[in-house]
Amino acid sequence: MSTSIPLPIVVCYTSNFIVPAATTLLSIIESALPTTQYHIISLVEAPLFPATEEAIRALDKRGVVCQWSF
Repeated sequence: MSTSIPLPIVVCYTSNFIVPAATTLLSIIESALPTTQYHIISLVEAPLFPATEEAIRALDKRGVVCQWSF
């Protein structure tokens, strides 16, 4: 599926469940088609530490996520 509008993916988690959320996101990113762009929307109970946000963004080594929202 090739889209010009990024496909939104919404995940909800707390700071206690960052590892399971990151595992889910990595699975999505690694199995994504290279022709599809994604917008990952993370709904969390409080702002994440900047280093944590950066670590989550770093999961996308293939460049399939065109936008991140926290």
